[in-house]
Amino acid sequence: MTEKQNRFSEETLSIWRDTVHLPAFSPLKGACATDVLVVGAGITGITTAYMLAKRGVQVTLIDASKLASGTTGYTTAKISAQHGLIYDHLIRSMGEEKAALYYQANKEGLHWIGNHIKENDLHCDFNMQPSILYATSDKEAQDIEKEKKAYDQLGILGTLTDSVPLPFAVKNALIMPGQAQFHPLMYLHELIAELVKMNVPIYEETLAETIEEKETERQVKTKNGSISCQHVLICSHFPFYDYRFYFARMFPERSYLLACETDGALPDGMYLSAGIRNARFAGCI
Repeated sequence: MTEKQNRFSEETLSIWRDTVHLPAFSPLKGACATDVLVVGAGITGITTAYMLAKRGVQVTLIDASKLASGTTGYTTAKISAQHGLIYDHLIRSMGEEKAALYYQANKEGLHWIGNHIKENDLHCDFNMQPSILYATSDKEAQDIEKEKKAYDQLGILGTLTDSVPLPFAVKNALIMPGQAQFHPLMYLHELIAELVKMNVPIYEETLAETIEEKETERQVKTKNGSISCQHVLICSHFPFYDYRFYFARMFPERSYLLACETDGALPDGMYLSAGIRNARFAGCI
């Protein structure tokens, strides 16, 4: 086995983290104070800190590891409101109103990112692409037809087709136009630079452990010290302060991805099989 093959066999690699190196920040030492503490420095936490700082809020950002080293650093890089067979499931389990809110939130998030990139002339390989959910079995095809009915019920633009430019046969497919893809760490590199310009304190390797409620403030205890604040936003993958038994509803899950070169041009679009286990529970970016 060559050195390169051995490296691939032993490490979990990310094309995003291999091509962009985010700046490093020191751990918290001692105590500090802020108006708002954002815990978790993935795309959610970094974006939240950026939006608050732009509004003049005193904000501090911390992460238990390195910036964007969790889900964000290994994301599919899709900015999409199509997350598997989600809308039929949401309507049946939570009702039409909440299903519509889920779609609207994802749609607004996509537009915010697109507009921010355009207005600030960010270079992060952003481009619009359709998102396509496809079926390779009769059962999956039936599920996609149910999903299309959910789209129609919620007013979501979507098209059923049995012809997509994939190198294998599909039973049918559901196309959601106007979605996007980008290089997430190129994008976040720009946001982090803006946070630095706005003098937002950022601490890596700072594990939040618990929140103590004081009379006039909250105090977040970390491995490295404490942070006094008025508000705490938990943007970590798992809520470190679990007072509603979230742990009882969460379970470990792993996904695998193969990246390879092709002889021909890749087809336009972002594709997801309707047969992926638990695809309906997949989260957005």
